[in-house]
Amino acid sequence: MTTATPRSARIHSVEGAFDLITAPSGVQAGDMLVAIQTTIGPSEDMSISGGAGWALADERLDDEWFTTRVWTQVCGTSNPSTYAITQGEDASGLVALVHLRGATPTSMILVSDGSDMGAGPGTDVSAPDASPGAAGGIAIRYVLGGDLFGDPVSWSPDSSYTVEDENAHSVFASAFVGASTMLTSAALPEADFTVGSTSIQFWQTWTLVVVPGDYVPPPPPAPAFTPAKGSALYRYTAHDFLTGAYLDDIYPQDPVYDKRIGEPGSFSGTLPIPNSRVAAAARRIIPRLRSDLTTGPGRVQIRIWRDGQFRGRYWLTGAVLRRDRSGKISVQLRGTTFDGYFYSVRVRSDRSYSGDQVANVRSLLQHAQTQTGANIGLLFQSGSSGVSRALEIKADSNTSYGRGAAEYAKTSGGFEYTLVEEIGESGVESTWTWGYPKLTSDVVHVFSESPHGGDIAEWGLEMDALRGGTDWDVRGGTPEGDATEDRVPVYSTTVTTPHRAAGWPRIDRLIDHPTQSTDSGVLDDYAQYWADQAGGAVWVRSVTVYLGRHASLTHNSLGDLARFLMTNVWYERQDGGAGLDVSERIIGIAFRPPGKGRGVEEAQLILESEVIE
Repeated sequence: MTTATPRSARIHSVEGAFDLITAPSGVQAGDMLVAIQTTIGPSEDMSISGGAGWALADERLDDEWFTTRVWTQVCGTSNPSTYAITQGEDASGLVALVHLRGATPTSMILVSDGSDMGAGPGTDVSAPDASPGAAGGIAIRYVLGGDLFGDPVSWSPDSSYTVEDENAHSVFASAFVGASTMLTSAALPEADFTVGSTSIQFWQTWTLVVVPGDYVPPPPPAPAFTPAKGSALYRYTAHDFLTGAYLDDIYPQDPVYDKRIGEPGSFSGTLPIPNSRVAAAARRIIPRLRSDLTTGPGRVQIRIWRDGQFRGRYWLTGAVLRRDRSGKISVQLRGTTFDGYFYSVRVRSDRSYSGDQVANVRSLLQHAQTQTGANIGLLFQSGSSGVSRALEIKADSNTSYGRGAAEYAKTSGGFEYTLVEEIGESGVESTWTWGYPKLTSDVVHVFSESPHGGDIAEWGLEMDALRGGTDWDVRGGTPEGDATEDRVPVYSTTVTTPHRAAGWPRIDRLIDHPTQSTDSGVLDDYAQYWADQAGGAVWVRSVTVYLGRHASLTHNSLGDLARFLMTNVWYERQDGGAGLDVSERIIGIAFRPPGKGRGVEEAQLILESEVIE
């Protein structure tokens, strides 16, 4: 007979809308955690997150007093030091955390009871019976009570438990939790708990039967660190930037992460610091002293997981610790995608490549990773574009590998690139991926808006002539020569867009070439690129859409098409169909995960040219 064992039980007090509780020690892969979360009032904002996914097993809502939710988790290979608890604003609560080994949440039995009739000193409150039992399983009893005056309550159980804990909460309630191994499958009888010297006005009790069972680890090629699915849609884990070693979970509020074609994406979020317990956890990622070189911005990467699936990683580049006028302390985080790291590695020696343009940039970035301390493990897509042109960067141009690569690709006849991030055989992988002349895909994501609803939250179309132009020139570098002679920069041939012939006024644009090239052909191509991209007035459409849990849109959807079917007062219905039916290429995506006051995930799409259906 398989026998489960209770390892520990502890009740934590939690205060305010966000708090942390300490994880049990000695947690192993396959262990089971049971979290019994109680607060006063409604349950809309009650949740627990951190580690592998948490599943809601049951809840009990007793109007105007206790609301309890029971959560379970099967632990993975990398477990945090804390778990995040959310509840209503200014709420107080209790969380009983029970650590089990050899148990499974499958077929768990949960029975609860409660009353607002009160109980005086010396009287009994009973945890309900449960049937059937489970030989070798775990019996958990949970009881809590309180009064409106917040006097502490003590409990005397009618039997002992292998692990137990009691918490005299100072605000509204006191609780007891105990767990023991069951020896037979006989039904569990009621369990009595005697109220101490303080009367209670309301109480709630729970009996849980957890069956024994073995956890089967996921098969290869899953890497050592892959979170499981659960009630929390998102998980954020902190790792060493260079080695990828797991540090801890973090719990940012209002996080936003984005990706773009041809330039680095960004991450932002705020860590609230409501108490010293949360501050101690945050210092594992944000050092207290500048002399602490083991962590902090520059040393840490943040990995994002959505419903157990990898959604990208960001180099933590900055943090702002601040206290506002109300006395609340927070840490604002910011980061960049891994390709953004190359903007911080300077080209220290002359680089010259004369082959295919894609191979040139690939070689340039591979050379960046050969620099001491700069190998971030980026992988590279093979292949070539069929276009050969020289790439030269001088050491005295004072540019970075990232900037040199980006500006070289942005030219007439150039190409696009981004990072594709996924779980591979070696674990988390970021692959530099290119497309010539553009990154494209056959995948189409469809979104709609009509008077009857839809999944488009908002949209905007910006038209800006001052960001565009009709006559484009590029200024390059100054050729070397006799120092006694006057030298002037090399300029491209002016590129005039068709807007002038259509009656537009002249709008001049002069752009400096990023690497100060003196090759007139390179400068002409660069001028043509920008004339094609931003001729006349720049039009930029952005659309924010709602995403369901199983949305097709992901961080790797750059280059896909988004099709929009809109009917409104601007785009009135045409011939019985949508007022606007347009497909546009996705060149940027910003994700806003669900959070407090926002129950649905949103994605803002940055789009390219129109293809009218």
